[in-house]
Amino acid sequence: MDFNPIYDTLKLLGYRWTLEILASLAQSPKRFNELQRDVGNYNAKTHGDAVARLVEHGLVRHPNDGDGVHYALTPMGEFVIPALDAFVKGMSQWDDNRSSGDRSHQP
Repeated sequence: MDFNPIYDTLKLLGYRWTLEILASLAQSPKRFNELQRDVGNYNAKTHGDAVARLVEHGLVRHPNDGDGVHYALTPMGEFVIPALDAFVKGMSQWDDNRSSGDRSHQP
């Protein structure tokens, strides 16, 4: 079984602010500063790097709609949101069980 695609995906998603940016854009397209404030109002260079990485990987686009630049999810970005949601919920449940010492869901 080839796990490399999974490792590559986890590496991309593991960059700081990636999940927050995707979750914010899943709600609606946003301008650069609005997106930055929505996800944590962190350093503009860090924000720019994070958004550029997502654009480079085809998850985010930034069309110029005449009213300024709005970042939005691409169809691939929209496709990944339900999978991320399920993953986050599953990992949160796993962490809750692990933290509470509940081993009943382990093989």
